[in-house]
Amino acid sequence: MAAKNPLHFFGKSKNLSRKGLSETVVVLILVIVGVSLALLVGSIVGGQLGGWARKEGIIIEDVSAALVGPLGSQQLCVTVQVKNTGGSPVTSITAQTAPVAVPLSGFPASLNPGSSGSASGCAAASGIGRGDMLTIRVSGNIPGGSTSHQRSVPVT
Repeated sequence: MAAKNPLHFFGKSKNLSRKGLSETVVVLILVIVGVSLALLVGSIVGGQLGGWARKEGIIIEDVSAALVGPLGSQQLCVTVQVKNTGGSPVTSITAQTAPVAVPLSGFPASLNPGSSGSASGCAAASGIGRGDMLTIRVSGNIPGGSTSHQRSVPVT
């Protein structure tokens, strides 16, 4: 009696001279490699986007501009509050206003990460009235460069 071929399965016999991986194993390996590459690329891109999204610098949290004093001799008084949103100290903070130049003083010498600071000042209100827009630009130095933020507010 002839022995049955153990490689005979559902009427198909395997060629013993052909060595290799089955289709199922190849598909499984390709899926694992594909998912691994997708995760690697995603982590690299995510890390770079996270770095780009974080901006070293300062933002103007609050600002007010008001006319004070009797008519004819009014002064424009400005108060500005800034916050360090980065991970490095901001130094040499200055502020400029336009269209009227108001000298602001009171910023700390160095603003640590997460900290806030403010400055204020008054000047003659020539050429500006209630409802006009005043632009405030705050600048400072950070390691490797400088940073600034600008905001406009109506004069009250």
